[in-house]
Formats: sequence, C-alpha cells, structure tokens
Amino acid sequence: MLPPLEHGIAQDYRHYSLVDYQRRRRRGGPTWRDLYPAYEFARRTHAADWPRAPDIDDALAAQWEQMRGASRLSWRRARAIVEDAWRALDHMPEAAVHGVAH
Repeated sequence: MLPPLEHGIAQDYRHYSLVDYQRRRRRGGPTWRDLYPAYEFARRTHAADWPRAPDIDDALAAQWEQMRGASRLSWRRARAIVEDAWRALDHMPEAAVHGVAH
C-alpha cells in the first residue's frame, strides 16, 4: 500500500507518480502494477527526447510493448497516462526527474 500524499504541485517525479496514481485509483483506475510501467516509460522517453507527433505513435506503441513488463495496459490506455506524465515532466527541473530512485 502506498502512503497518502498531499495534493498540489509535484516536488519530484516520484511524488507526481504517486499523486497521479492515487487520483486515478480513486476513480477506479488501474493498479500500481499497471501504471508504474507507464510512468517509467514516460520518464525514459521524455529523457530521450522522443517526438510527440502523431506520426510517431506506432513507434511509441512498439516501444511500449517492449518496456511495459507486467502492465496490463494496452498502448491505447497507457498513452493518456504517458502524455499527462510528459506534461508534468516538461515543468520539472532535471534533478527532480533523474535524481529520484523509484
């Protein structure tokens, strides 16, 4: 079980991931086992400066299949989670993203 977190601005990417997870679970969303790979996928693809254009979606879907691990989320479901995480990452200092162990 994850500790409860205060709502507000994410202090780092780990904090963002936990708050986002709890928000989604309150609405009946996926489990941590399903969501964590999407958060990690977002962090890695953001760090690698993957393009976000619609024409790259097939490549992202293929990459998701390789990286999803135990997640039961299809790319279609994971994509919205990844996009939200990318937007959050756009506003975080690099140290808040890469200096955190998950």
